Amino acid sequence: MLEQQLIENLLREDLQPIEEAKAFAMLLELNGWTGKQLSEALRVPQSSISRALALLRLPDDIQEQVANGAISARSAYELSRLDDESQIRPLAAKAAAGTITHEQAANAVRQRKGKLKPKARGIRQTFLDPDGWRIVVSLNRRGTYPEMEQALQRTLDEIRHRMANNVQLF
Repeated sequence: MLEQQLIENLLREDLQPIEEAKAFAMLLELNGWTGKQLSEALRVPQSSISRALALLRLPDDIQEQVANGAISARSAYELSRLDDESQIRPLAAKAAAGTITHEQAANAVRQRKGKLKPKARGIRQTFLDPDGWRIVVSLNRRGTYPEMEQALQRTLDEIRHRMANNVQLF
């Protein structure tokens, strides 16, 4: 019966993030489930369950700020990735005051964990035409200008083929 009540509560749309996390934790404990099993039972993405449960690792007073809406669940999740409470508290205060965004909180956590924003792999070049056309050339790995030229030449050939066959732009 408790399980059914918890599931019904989880289906409410107005459920607060901390309440949801506590309900997930209770269902896991009650049934001896893994996160994956809970995910399948509730038809909720496993990442949502993991993120919610991470909120329960935060100090109680910060959980309270999440519960009353002073700190967004997204920002709180980022803060939960830090192990040191002395690093969490100043960022939580800034998040509660609204002086940092979720993205800034995520960047601050990455810096404190020694992981900077991952560098983009590959290459992306944008060319702007005076008539307003924007041509973007990208490759998922590092490339060279001669390779780019070959790709553009093949594309130009394809455009000419379409024009010769009266293929319309849509």
